[in-house]
Amino acid sequence: MKVLFLGTAGALPSKERDNTALAFSAGREVFMVDCPGSAVSKLLKAGWDPLDVKALLITHGHVDHIYGLPSFVHALWLLGRREPLRLYVTEPYVEMVYGMMKIFGLPDKRDIFSLEVVPVPLAEFSLSLGEALEVVTFPVDHDQPNVGMAIRDGATGAMAVYSCDTEPCEAVVSHARAADLLIHEGNDCAALGERRRGHSTAEGAARIAEVAGVKKLFLVHLGKGLLTRKSLALEEAERYYSGLVTIPNDLEEIGVKP
Repeated sequence: MKVLFLGTAGALPSKERDNTALAFSAGREVFMVDCPGSAVSKLLKAGWDPLDVKALLITHGHVDHIYGLPSFVHALWLLGRREPLRLYVTEPYVEMVYGMMKIFGLPDKRDIFSLEVVPVPLAEFSLSLGEALEVVTFPVDHDQPNVGMAIRDGATGAMAVYSCDTEPCEAVVSHARAADLLIHEGNDCAALGERRRGHSTAEGAARIAEVAGVKKLFLVHLGKGLLTRKSLALEEAERYYSGLVTIPNDLEEIGVKP
């Protein structure tokens, strides 16, 4: 299984980091998580084919996670996509997604591919992606309804868990136990006096990783104070987690092995 970091910043992007979004692949099956801006351009820069995206999950309705969705759908249409796109949407935001599509007239485009919108409940839920990738979502502790997820490579058994936006919570711990990789938001840093409701500090993410016994911890969704001072987050996390801590760059691709 491969993971592509399409973005690693929080709500405020920088020159080097755009809003957090991820793509997972096994074989030619690509599963995207969230859709801020320029997803097609980013996939192409990383050498991934946007037409290989089989499904996309919108975790919640904050603007930095969803605003690029109409443009992504439009670009896939311009690329000649004919295969349906399965769009998983956490339940409270289904009408928002339909509204965004309608505002830009996307359902009326000639020969546009089918969007199969699947509501994701705020309970543990298995996504039907086929055999290559197995995805289970679960609710997390954000300031609006939101889900994290566990992604397993059906062939190798490798597992990654993504917290999405959340305070440290037991749901992430329970799904990440002995995972090969935990991707956890590290929006804030205790050293900077930052502890925002609905988000985690680097310390909080590290404590979750340590309790869950994950092999590696990658911090994403860096808040304003950390965009130019990522070393503070790394130093803070390393005090509370005994494994490898990394802050990936935008468009960085990694492999996940058991």
